[in-house]
Amino acid sequence: MRSRSHDIAMAELYRSDPALAEEVINSILADGDPGELASVLRQLALLFEGMEGCDGIENA
Repeated sequence: MRSRSHDIAMAELYRSDPALAEEVINSILADGDPGELASVLRQLALLFEGMEGCDGIENA
């Protein structure tokens, strides 16, 4: 599992570059890696829930 600080950094990157987020998701879906998909979805959840409201997200 990646660290929380990595998840936050990736969430901020996806926020600043939505096209990158789309590219990453499409690539993961093409590869079929469920673990990697879960990681990216956790990172994207930070965008929708806010950074302060995600204390338990690393366990998702």
